[in-house]
Amino acid sequence: MRALYRVSFLLLMFAMLIGCGDTSSTEKPAPPTASDAIRRDLDYIVQNKIVGSEVINIQENIERLKETEPGKAAALLVEFKKLDSAHGAKAAAIAKKMLEIL
Repeated sequence: MRALYRVSFLLLMFAMLIGCGDTSSTEKPAPPTASDAIRRDLDYIVQNKIVGSEVINIQENIERLKETEPGKAAALLVEFKKLDSAHGAKAAAIAKKMLEIL
């Protein structure tokens, strides 16, 4: 009987030491690039014909894009200024044009 308790105790201790494994080594997905983030928000505007808070994200990501692709960022910024004050179908058309620039 004592042997059974010892084996049970050892198995329990072994299981506690192993646990669920090392979860710290799992890789976190990379954040989207500035272009990907802009594309996602512009797609939303094209589909829904609504300009909302995503313009803040678009503007921030255009600023990020300036670091890697300044020419593209400058062209997007010109269209962004139009998009910021547009509504409905006009906003969707501007967003579509911005997607073409990307």
